[in-house]
Amino acid sequence: KYCLATEEEMVNIETKVTESWIKEAYRKEWPTMGNNVVAAATSMGITAVVTHLAKEFGNIRSDEALILTATITDLSTYYMTLFGQFLYKDRDELKDNNGKLSLRKVGRKLGEYGSFFGVLTAAYTGMRMAIQYALQKQDVDPVTASTITQMGLTGFFTGIMPMLRYGIKNLWSSER
Repeated sequence: KYCLATEEEMVNIETKVTESWIKEAYRKEWPTMGNNVVAAATSMGITAVVTHLAKEFGNIRSDEALILTATITDLSTYYMTLFGQFLYKDRDELKDNNGKLSLRKVGRKLGEYGSFFGVLTAAYTGMRMAIQYALQKQDVDPVTASTITQMGLTGFFTGIMPMLRYGIKNLWSSER
């Protein structure tokens, strides 16, 4: 005897699964939002200084060169800060049952971080460059345009960070 679910029941099941996944992601990865804010604030300050120095003392004038300078500085300082926090938080996950560092677990964690880096960089970089370019074409100073862009994208990515980290972490978990 088999019971087939109606279309309405399937929609309800899908909604419950989606809602529970999102709740679980935020419950387990809530601190990731704080990690993102710390990394973004650090990056924002350093990027503003570097962009200002590049414009004033490096004699870089083109919008494209300033955007590239800001983007490279932003991404490098952001990821160093974010992954440093993640490594500290994940340090116990890198050990085997005897409390020793497991190369297999380190490899999986590097894969997880690499995936996170790839997804986040692809989405963030395109958005960042387009928004900053549009602002600079509206005669917004490059340092201000960079800072406004970073602040707006920080808010957006902070909100989705727990789901992104939770999803990627589950893809790379050793239980699969």
